[in-house]
This record gives sequence, structure tokens and C-alpha cells, in this order.
Amino acid sequence: MNSTAPKTATHILKLRQLAEELIGGSAEISSTQHQLVHELQVHQLELELQNQALQDECYLAEIALQRYRTLFDYALDAIFVLRNTWQIEEMNPACLRLWRAAKPKEILKKHMLSLFHPDSKATISQQIVNAINLQTVQEFTEVKIVCLDGAYTQAQTAILPFKDEQGPLLFLICMDLTERCSVEAALIKSKNKHQAATHNLEAIREAERSRIALEIHDELGSTLTVLKMDLCTLETQIPLESDSLRQQLQSMALQVDHGIQAIKRIITDLRPSILDQLGLFPAIEWQIATFRKRTGIACQLQIPEQELTLDPKRTTAVFRITQEILTNISRHAQATQVRVMIRVDSQLQLTISDNGCGIHPAKMDSLEGFGILGMRERANYFGGDLVIQSYPGIGTTVMLTLPL
Repeated sequence: MNSTAPKTATHILKLRQLAEELIGGSAEISSTQHQLVHELQVHQLELELQNQALQDECYLAEIALQRYRTLFDYALDAIFVLRNTWQIEEMNPACLRLWRAAKPKEILKKHMLSLFHPDSKATISQQIVNAINLQTVQEFTEVKIVCLDGAYTQAQTAILPFKDEQGPLLFLICMDLTERCSVEAALIKSKNKHQAATHNLEAIREAERSRIALEIHDELGSTLTVLKMDLCTLETQIPLESDSLRQQLQSMALQVDHGIQAIKRIITDLRPSILDQLGLFPAIEWQIATFRKRTGIACQLQIPEQELTLDPKRTTAVFRITQEILTNISRHAQATQVRVMIRVDSQLQLTISDNGCGIHPAKMDSLEGFGILGMRERANYFGGDLVIQSYPGIGTTVMLTLPL
């Protein structure tokens, strides 16, 4: 043992000396040896570079893994990692919260489909089959899950196919819709309350209009009528030679006539009696005739021959919407022609179009100032819809659809 050690040490020392001579480029080294040394040095440098690159890749992989774990563990949505189609390999803490589980093993021991409502199992199965066969992301689909306490919860699932060193796998993402459903329900409730309040306000407004119209008719109308009769009686009692006084009485009588006509117009605008007495179509015909007379705009009307019987509330809604559209045309459209068409099948379709200046797309959002919000509220309350199509320089079309 003692004699061998000095020999080994001597051999290593000689090799070191030889290596130093080779690297040093001794003149005694042949060109072949020089080439061999050069190749060794290059190979060593390549190994060092590869080693450094490998270390960098390992570092980046470690960072990526840490990021993945952070995103996976702290994601708000539940995420399952599925291996061999149905085998749950891994899940994040959000799964425990969504399925109301205390420990991971309570879920890991279950079949994936058992976590979903029977009505949703076919949807989940189809998503998984498509993800495997097509190798494409399956977009979010609304499903219902079964929590471990037996409660049902609305959710959305999406599936992403992936591959790692062990083979193919699937990421199943499940988004809890409980809060969104609660918000949607609250919004619907608020919308219904708003519509009911708006409708109630409109009903109160119509009742007030009728009351005011009746009071104007009974009080002012009667007063002016009596005044007109008194003036006529007084005119018969004036001496023939009192021409100036007679002219004054005639002028007064003319002013009274103008007042009576103004009262009639105001009463009609407040609540046209023809709407209550003859129905919707005759009222719209009268409305179109009045529109032509007031504005001078040519107006074409096409309505069914048979009268449509609607309840008073719907009749008033259609009449007021028509009135508002015609008012907007006279004020803003600069139109020379208007077409009004009504069709009736399973629903009432009112279409009013003009050849006016139209509305620029940038101004469409500000249309609510033209009473359109009120018209839409009237239509929506009865399950209808109001659509506006407008093209600058061509005209505007307003379509009302109201179920019967």
C-alpha cells in the first residue's frame, strides 16, 4: 500500500506537468497533439456552456413552477387536473370551497361526474370527449354542480387539453356563478320594480290627463260657451246705429271662438276621446290626419281593415308611442315624407319611417333625450320591443313590436 501511493502520486504529477506543457503550447508538441489539445479545450468549453445553459433552464423552470403553483393554489376558480379522462390527479383549494369539502380526499375519492348534477353530466362528458379528440379548448358552458352537503350550485366549466412528461392530461376549470346569479336576480327584481313604477307613473299621468281634460271641458268649455251665447244675445240688443260697439262684440265673439277651439285642441292632446270611443286604429288615423294638417308633411298610412281590440292600457301605450315618434319627426327629422304601417298576427308591429336627415351613429347614445327611454319602457312593460334604425341623410325607421 505504501509503495503504491508514491507511484500514483508521481503519475498524477507527471500527467499534470504534461497537461501544462500541452496547454502551454510547447515546441516539442506535434501538430496532431496540438489539434487534440485544441479539441479538448473546445469540448470542455462547450460542456461548460451547456452546463450553464442547463442551470439557467433549471432556474427558469423552477420560477415557472413556482408561478404555476401560485396561480393554481390561489386561483379563485376551481381547477381540476384530470389524468386518464376521469381520474382526478390534482385540484386546487378553490375546489374545496366550491364543493364545500373539508379535506381534499373527500373529493379525490369521487368519480368526476359524480360532482355534477345529473342534468349536467352529459354536457361535461361531451366537453371532455371533445377536448381529448379535438385537442381544442372547450369554452365555458353553464352547468349545475352537486356540493358534498347535497346543495346545488350554478357554475360554468371549461376544459383545456395539455401534455406533460407523463402524457396527456386535462385542466377542468369550474367558475362559481352563485354571486353572479344573485346579482342577476337582484338586477331583474330591480328592473321589474322600475318598470312597475314607470308603468304606474304613466297610469297616474294618463288618469291626471283625463281628469284635467274633463275639468277643462266642464269648467272653461262651459264658461266660454255661455260667454259666446251672452255675446250673441247682447249683439241682438244693440241699436243698429252702434256699428263700433257691434264690431267690438263680434271681435270678442271671435276671440271666444278661438278660445273654444284652443280648449278643444288641449283636451284632445291630453286625452283624445276618439281613443276611448272608437279604438286604436281610428285614433291613429285621426292622429295622422292631425299630423299632416299641422306639419304639412306627406304621410302614408297602412293599417288592417279589421279593428284590433286591445285592453285600454295597451291601446294607450301604442297611441302614446305613435304620438311621440311623430312629434320627434316634426321637431328633428326635417322630413318631407312619413310612412306608418301596422301589421297584426301573433303580435302587433308598428313601423314608422321618414326620409329625413337621420341620426349620426355617434349621437345614437344620446337619443334618450328624445323621449325614447319612455317609449322603450312602455314597450318593455308589455313584453314588447322598440328598435331604431337611422342612416344620416337617408332617414329613420322606428319599429315597435308588441305581443298580443
